[in-house]
Amino acid sequence: MSYHQSQLFNAWVVLRPAEDVRGQWVAHCLDLDAVTQGDSPSHALNMAIEASSMILLDDIERGVNPVLRRAPEQFWSDMENLLQQSTQIEASQLHESVASGRFGAFIVQMFLNVQKHTQSIPLLLAGPSTADALQQAH
Repeated sequence: MSYHQSQLFNAWVVLRPAEDVRGQWVAHCLDLDAVTQGDSPSHALNMAIEASSMILLDDIERGVNPVLRRAPEQFWSDMENLLQQSTQIEASQLHESVASGRFGAFIVQMFLNVQKHTQSIPLLLAGPSTADALQQAH
């Protein structure tokens, strides 16, 4: 007999314009210390979801605790400072908010649902649909 075991993994992602490449965005998943980039905040976030999913899957497969990957404390302090100056928006408003130029950084809380089947490799499902997006006001 087989059954599914599910675990919800909470991860914080900071999205900012790339400092060295105009028009690019960087996503830093602090919980896994994974950094990705994309042509837009949404693209960078999707890349972060994909990278985080691969990291979690690999860690689960190898029996490694993914929490041990956590970013250095300075990045968490920076995020806390951003949160104190932030305004909450809906994830659907991300594109419009970037186009307006009113905000310089975004903080996204994403939830990754890890489903482990006892007779196969764990299956990881990820999506930003339950994410709370916060952004820093200038």
